[in-house]
Amino acid sequence: MEKKRKDLFEIEGMDAVVTRLYRAEKEDFEEIGMLYDTMRGRQFCTWDEGYPSGELLLADIEKGKLYVVKNSNSVIVAAVSICNDADIDKLPCWMGETEKAISFMRLVVAAPYQNQGIARLVLSLAMNQVKRHGVTSVRFLVGKNNVPALCSYRKLQFDEVGEADLFGEEWLCFEKQLLTPGELQKWQEKQELRRKQNEEKQQEKDRLKAAQLCEDEGYMKQALLQAKKAAAIGEVPIGCVIVQDGKIIGRGYNRRNTDKSTLSHAEITAIKKASRALDDWRLEDCTLYVTLEPCQMCAGAIVQARMKRVVIGAMNPKAGCAGSVLNILDQKEFNHQVETTYGVCEKECSRILKDFFMNLRKSDN
Repeated sequence: MEKKRKDLFEIEGMDAVVTRLYRAEKEDFEEIGMLYDTMRGRQFCTWDEGYPSGELLLADIEKGKLYVVKNSNSVIVAAVSICNDADIDKLPCWMGETEKAISFMRLVVAAPYQNQGIARLVLSLAMNQVKRHGVTSVRFLVGKNNVPALCSYRKLQFDEVGEADLFGEEWLCFEKQLLTPGELQKWQEKQELRRKQNEEKQQEKDRLKAAQLCEDEGYMKQALLQAKKAAAIGEVPIGCVIVQDGKIIGRGYNRRNTDKSTLSHAEITAIKKASRALDDWRLEDCTLYVTLEPCQMCAGAIVQARMKRVVIGAMNPKAGCAGSVLNILDQKEFNHQVETTYGVCEKECSRILKDFFMNLRKSDN
């Protein structure tokens, strides 16, 4: 017969082995409130009509402090808040350091599931959870006359450390040490190692990002040279280059008026040249650099060419189809989406367009 782990609990009526707590979501608020409401006035319950208030429960949910246990039908059968409370922390009876301790508060179990070990289950799962985060001790206040709760804490080997008169009630104070000083030191060393590893990973990401940006800027400047060719023949200055394996395999600039062709956009010209260079219509491992956000025609051609990545200089709010008016490059309904980087050499790409139109207006006048 398979031996069960000690941290698993079979509970009558649960129809499942419960192994974890769930962090309560906002949509659970009404159900949790009803759970607390049904317990008020019952034997051993010390909560009055206004506690815990809806505002308090909602605040616990929003701060990620309220946890629940659900049955196999996803009905909440127990809840507990895992947090610090200034009034509880300042009590003189505690043995451990307050900054390394946490309190379990407002534990509630639905009436049909009481006396089945769920309270112990919730506390055991909660202790396992906070222990992983370096909490050295947990604390709980239990009403002096709450016999079932007192039994649960004693079975879980909580230490009774004192009494308190708080919130208008008399309480017994329980505390349980989770980590010894040696265990805490090991946990801190593990966290420090993890922090250093994450820091190194982030540094490597930043290095690669900086290297990619430097490379992107270099190729965008090549696209700007193409844009200047367009300006030199009186065309709107838009330039494009296509790169594969560090080599430019296609160049193009706007020649629509010169060629008297709607197809003579910079991107279309560059795509044609890149396809000839590779002898293939597929440009799957290529990156296209363009000084102005592509129109719907060019964005469609980029998708059709299976381009891997597009780098854009300036955006085109009135006609751009890579994020401004719409985003053809990232339509989930298509069989291909294109990775897109925005704002590379944006000032230079915007300036060449502004200067062109400013000179055009001057010449018209």
